Amino acid sequence: MRTYMIGLGNPGETYAHTRHNVGFMVADAVAQKAELTWKHDAKFKAEVAQDMGKGIFLIKPQAFMNKSGEAVGGIVRYFDKEELAKTDAPNLQSVYVCYDDLDIPFGQYKIQFGKHPKIHNGVNSIIQALGTDQFWNVRIGTESRLQGTQEGQQKPQSMDQASEKIPGETYVLTPFTKEERDVLAPMIERVVQEIYAKAFPSQSSR
Repeated sequence: MRTYMIGLGNPGETYAHTRHNVGFMVADAVAQKAELTWKHDAKFKAEVAQDMGKGIFLIKPQAFMNKSGEAVGGIVRYFDKEELAKTDAPNLQSVYVCYDDLDIPFGQYKIQFGKHPKIHNGVNSIIQALGTDQFWNVRIGTESRLQGTQEGQQKPQSMDQASEKIPGETYVLTPFTKEERDVLAPMIERVVQEIYAKAFPSQSSR
């Protein structure tokens, strides 16, 4: 089975720099490291970048977040139909899904197999499309509304009391602050290195 790395986000410049699009940001960083170019696939409504010789297949669904599974399910079933048909609950060790996660503080991330947030429309859409939640979750922490409130910590200067009251569905569509972008860039580099080490071990030393 091919190795798929899927970055989740919303299409369009309006959402390009928002928290909800951090999955796209990681996918772009993987494509850059692999020296791959994105191409639009109208059939699957996705941006794809692939090098089948190296076993790398990157996907950015171009439907909105809650319909991400349409592209992912379509592509995986097209290329690996037999693998998905082997069992009612396939174990997809070669599928990595990267997305924003409000259950994890900003500046942290987790790469876990079969563990995902209870509430994430993009992830739920993919689970429904693939018929399983047994895949790798690359969970990028984007929650900074309450960050710095623990004893001995201070809130970042970009943080104010009003932001603590923003509902989650609104907060994920807000852009990262300048201070956050300074933290985000090196963290994405670490995430990419870890994805490479797990998913593409023969390429991880590049």
